[in-house]
Amino acid sequence: MEVGPVPPAGPPTPPPAPGPERTNPWAVVAAVLTGCWAVLVTLVGQVGGWGVDQAVLAAGLDRAVPTWPLVALGTVLLVGAPTLALALLPRSPAVRATGRAWLAGTLALGALTLLRAVPPVHEEAYLAALAATAALLAVGLGRLLRRHRPVGPAEDHRQQGHRPHRPTVGLPERRTHRPRPVGARRAVVARADRLGADLALIHI
Repeated sequence: MEVGPVPPAGPPTPPPAPGPERTNPWAVVAAVLTGCWAVLVTLVGQVGGWGVDQAVLAAGLDRAVPTWPLVALGTVLLVGAPTLALALLPRSPAVRATGRAWLAGTLALGALTLLRAVPPVHEEAYLAALAATAALLAVGLGRLLRRHRPVGPAEDHRQQGHRPHRPTVGLPERRTHRPRPVGARRAVVARADRLGADLALIHI
């Protein structure tokens, strides 16, 4: 009993993608509590600093310069510590990304709060410092986003030196040119010679 040729094997089937990792619920709870704590500390610090400024202004006393540096330092320490822990300790990438975003926001808030220590009479100095701080924050944020940018499957394969697989569903198959046998070519040549002779007779 003769066995026919074995058909060529198709393209290898890629292994199934691993399922998403289960996020620890305690990490999510810690993220929620950290967010609430950050909002509370920021609100109390900003309202408290504004209240001290207004009280000193109403009493006709000299402006309390250390107020806003102390508010900025307290905000960075009280909010930066839990957000830093949130950015480093959890195993979930989403929770760590949230912690990094809140940590960057905390540092930006501390820098902008520190600028409020500039006396109101020095408006040009305040605006120049504000512009410089905003430029530095924009550069730092841009580098942070480029560093932690997610890599897609196509870019990951390109970085590893693999060519992306192109689906062939719906595309016409390529027809390979097969040379004709010698006998068939001789028959075609003979027919062409006969056709040429008939045309010559007709012309005569």
